[in-house]
Amino acid sequence: MRGHSLVTMLAAGVLLAAVSGCKPDTKPTNDKLQKALNTYFEDRKECLFSGMQFPHEVSLGPGADSAARTEKAQMDAMTKAGMTTVEEERSLKVFRYSLTPAGQRFAPGFCYGHRVVTSVDGFTPAGPHDGFIETTASYHYRMMEVPVWAKDDAVKAAFPEMAKKVSGDATDETVLATAGAGWQVPH
Repeated sequence: MRGHSLVTMLAAGVLLAAVSGCKPDTKPTNDKLQKALNTYFEDRKECLFSGMQFPHEVSLGPGADSAARTEKAQMDAMTKAGMTTVEEERSLKVFRYSLTPAGQRFAPGFCYGHRVVTSVDGFTPAGPHDGFIETTASYHYRMMEVPVWAKDDAVKAAFPEMAKKVSGDATDETVLATAGAGWQVPH
């Protein structure tokens, strides 16, 4: 009888190990979240513009608002960095920006690199949301493959959000989710 109970106990242990091995691992850790974030950002470049066409015109004629003046300052910074040239139609107060050969390499979005998460500083308790387990991770990152023009002081002054991101010590938060097959950034 003792041999039978030993076999039963071993079988129960194997079954328990198999069942617990198949249990989804939904507990977030800094390492798991950092790996998921880096996988997500690896092929996602960050860009200054979305859908901009060149040549690009900025009008400072009558009724021009602060957004137009900001846009002109940004485009002038791109000109100083050698990415665009500018022609002015003085009578209309219209500025036409065209790409230089260097600018053609980065247009139309002027992407300036991708994130690499250097540390996960914390995360919210994981909980159910829309059929998934979710958490929000806060983290530090640095930008990789930053082109020279994005390091230009005039460009950084004209695009403060980009300047913060390429500073080398940027922070952000991102929602991650799992259904038991590993943490991912939902699309």
